[in-house]
Amino acid sequence: MMHQRRRQALAATSIAGVCLGLGSVRAQSNAVVARTGSGSPVPFGQLTDKDGNAVLTNIVGGENNGAWNISDTSTATSVGVSHNPDWVTIFDAPNGTTSEKIGFVHLESPNPSSVYALAMRQAADGTLTVTNSEPVDFSSWGGTWILCAGSYSPWNTHLGGEEYEPDARYFQEAECLTSAECGDASLEVIDEDGFGSVVSMLRFFGIYANETTPMEQVKAVFDPYKYGYVIEVTPSSTTEGAGAKWYTSGRLSIELPYVMPNNQTMYVTDDGTNVGLFRVEMATPGDLSATTLYAAKLEQLSADNGGDFSMTWVELGSNTQEALTKAIDGGVVFSDLFETADVQESGDCPAGFTSINQGGDGQECVSLVEGQQDLAAYLEPRRLAAYLGATTEGSKWEGFVYDPFTKKAYTAISNVRYGMEDRQKKGADEPKYDAGGSNSIKLPYNKCGCVYALEFGEDFVANKFTAVLCGSPMPADEFGQECDVNSISSPDNISLLGKNILIGEDTDYHQNDFLWSWDPTTGELRRVGTTPYGSELTGVGLSRNLSGKYAYLTAVIQHPYGETDQDKLELPDATGQEGYVTAWPIAKADVASANFETVEQPISELEKAMPNFGAITTKSTDATSTVEQRAQAAETNLAAMQAEAEAKAKEEAKEEAAAVKEEAKAPATKSAGELASATVALVAAAGALLIA
Repeated sequence: MMHQRRRQALAATSIAGVCLGLGSVRAQSNAVVARTGSGSPVPFGQLTDKDGNAVLTNIVGGENNGAWNISDTSTATSVGVSHNPDWVTIFDAPNGTTSEKIGFVHLESPNPSSVYALAMRQAADGTLTVTNSEPVDFSSWGGTWILCAGSYSPWNTHLGGEEYEPDARYFQEAECLTSAECGDASLEVIDEDGFGSVVSMLRFFGIYANETTPMEQVKAVFDPYKYGYVIEVTPSSTTEGAGAKWYTSGRLSIELPYVMPNNQTMYVTDDGTNVGLFRVEMATPGDLSATTLYAAKLEQLSADNGGDFSMTWVELGSNTQEALTKAIDGGVVFSDLFETADVQESGDCPAGFTSINQGGDGQECVSLVEGQQDLAAYLEPRRLAAYLGATTEGSKWEGFVYDPFTKKAYTAISNVRYGMEDRQKKGADEPKYDAGGSNSIKLPYNKCGCVYALEFGEDFVANKFTAVLCGSPMPADEFGQECDVNSISSPDNISLLGKNILIGEDTDYHQNDFLWSWDPTTGELRRVGTTPYGSELTGVGLSRNLSGKYAYLTAVIQHPYGETDQDKLELPDATGQEGYVTAWPIAKADVASANFETVEQPISELEKAMPNFGAITTKSTDATSTVEQRAQAAETNLAAMQAEAEAKAKEEAKEEAAAVKEEAKAPATKSAGELASATVALVAAAGALLIA
């Protein structure tokens, strides 16, 4: 049974206006565009190799989050499917009618990662139906690597980021693949964190590695300098789209790229341990073929409430796509860019070497090879940033969005930890993450994370970085939650809806990930949704520049019952482990007016097993009668849910199992069978919203 205090905290307020949100996902299922493992000619999420063949796995039942460490993949017999969809975009289908659309969706993990193209047909009420599903061809780029979040470019293309880039230094130093073959000289030992991702990626090239796979074979096909970039998909005349990588973005652990309204400045967030913030300036607006790359340098002004910093920029170098392609195809390796030395017993570096700390592996001693700065700027930008004095102490740098109303950008730091602390690790003494670095950030540990605002000078160059919303740590409650449920925990996705900032969680410290709506002007924070057990809330976005009447709010549920709470699959209303993509039609007039309001929603034990999102309202009258009827149904349904939540709160004395069973049978909205079949449904007046 749900914790009484939490149930009360999640009590809903009344709805006003036209409901655009998911008054109950149970009422409608037409917002679900795609579920992993379904579709044709290629099932959505199926892993494919460079020749378009199915990638195999030895994990029965498809691949979920646990597929990173693959042992003896030579025994693989089952077709691999990723249940980890992430960023999604929707465009008009080229050469099609107004009712024909095309969507592009990241399948994040395991490797080989992919972008799927979904051809869709639009109904009169805005509902989208997938008519074709197949991966975008990135074979000429060596495939794609751990695709995470993304954005729409101002020139109307799909942008995304390759996360957790393979470490080129470790890869060059490795003498063999596995520890069984050469012990401490193996990639498995030298790069413990990245080893599984490399082995998974080898399947793209048809190599199902085992303990005897020679490193020469691996290095013949796999080049770490081909991964860790911004990717772009331009809708083409076919459903495959046109996929490309921009080496001119710099090679990082890219959460996402975000192009500012001037079409020339692009910010890139770097997701990991001891990371930075990067700025790409295009030589020509809207053209990434030639750029200059910068890294942020922070000066702490205050440690209060998540911190306050001034921000300046260190120029790393300039380069072109043509020159970088030539260098990578020519076989450049790490030692062409940097020389290295061991840290001395004194903690210092030998003469001629500079001490840096980046990427989470502690202190390094490096020396830039003469004449190679403009190449190192793009192939090793984080190392070069630290070398030149920029700040590489960030932790889990996630989403980013510009708000034209406040004229600020907002970005998420999922956990304030490690390099962001003062020679500590999660509050305990540990110098590793500051040793040999500048130790520019000295904040108290906050596992719940913060959202920060960036202020700008001329030409969208950020000069201020200030925490504006932080989660609140607390002692673990009976559900194991260690962040107050009335505030954020591990913020990840950041998106703009009207004048509100939407914040999606990726957390271990709330039992379920929440979706929040935050008003940066008033500071009002409302919990407007929750995801199923064990899932992550990702990929919230708003489509733009579509022909016809509708825009779309999109969202994705990633790996339900995957990271945690696998035992909850036994619940009668469990939705299963497939990931799914949703898209709510919204009248374009509402998007133009930016007149949205959000309303909190009750959360019961049933809703913890299913996606459940609060209402988004607008005063718009530009909606068809069908949409209005759906909105009224959603409002009625929400009222029933509120009554149900209040009634269940009075049953505190009952056993949890009995309460869950009773609630699953409750007839207030739909039967248990109907609820299971309508798992991710959505109601939309001029639209609705679900996130994952």
